[in-house]
Amino acid sequence: MDSNKPLVTILLSVFNGMPYLTECVQSLRDQDYPSLEILIFDDGSTDGSGEWLEKQASEDDRISLIRQSNQGLTPTLNHGIRLAKGKYIARIDSDDIAFRERISRQVDFLENPVNKEVVVVGTCAEAIDEDGDSVWTFRLPLDHDALKAKLMAGVGGVILHPSVMMRTDALVRVGGYREKFRRGQDFDLWIRLSEVGKLANIEEPLIYWRHHDSSIGYTASQEQWQTIVDSLKDAAERQGLSSVNLPDPPKNFVRSSPTDRHLALARQAYQSNHRKVARKHARYVMKEVSILSAVYWECLSFYLKPRLRGLFYKSKISLLA
Repeated sequence: MDSNKPLVTILLSVFNGMPYLTECVQSLRDQDYPSLEILIFDDGSTDGSGEWLEKQASEDDRISLIRQSNQGLTPTLNHGIRLAKGKYIARIDSDDIAFRERISRQVDFLENPVNKEVVVVGTCAEAIDEDGDSVWTFRLPLDHDALKAKLMAGVGGVILHPSVMMRTDALVRVGGYREKFRRGQDFDLWIRLSEVGKLANIEEPLIYWRHHDSSIGYTASQEQWQTIVDSLKDAAERQGLSSVNLPDPPKNFVRSSPTDRHLALARQAYQSNHRKVARKHARYVMKEVSILSAVYWECLSFYLKPRLRGLFYKSKISLLA
């Protein structure tokens, strides 16, 4: 390891991470930053993740693997903070992929004297689906004031947890993650870190952020919302605020279905000019909904609009010929 550069601990908690885990870990091993430790917890996996990780650890001495019975994400991350050797701690989830230059870009950012007050820096992201196809580029606010304002308004997801790098001393100072929160624990952490330093995002996408049926945003919206509400109430008390704006709860607290997810991805992909990806997800939706529904015809339009536009231009050219 290069002793002249600050050590970074990459912290990854895995519970049944297959099949996406292989791409995730390979992206960590391929980082262009030399001074790394990769601290991985197998949190009671039953799908072969632990055995596969043992092989990775035997091949790469930067990887430290801890296998444990299932503890859940929040306690596991706090255990990782206690074990981390790094000046900085970087997070990633087992279904996401780091760009090769991600760690070096974030270290450069935090080592810049201009950013000495920044305690956590995230990045924008390239959102991908379960097949690894790009759906859209996820853009985020960049500076502290904008990020703090969004958080205090109850807006989650303005700092992407799997993209962040944090100053270890600041994490320890605020007590790490609060273990009363099983979901949305990152939202609460960002607010508490904002009370001891500044928040930031790097404008370039530096991770591939995967969306699939088991993603937390699709499976735990009620619990995440409750964490946001409780975090804001606690922040108001700590900061001496008379009130805070609490977000409305998710509609009906209904878990998003696979059809809802594919529809959302189809819309996002189409708006981002990823037309083939949009049609792929539209096909799934069209198989699941009635041909009489508005959603069916919306998805059909993802096929028809480009063709109609092409016919229009062809006819226009022929008329001018």
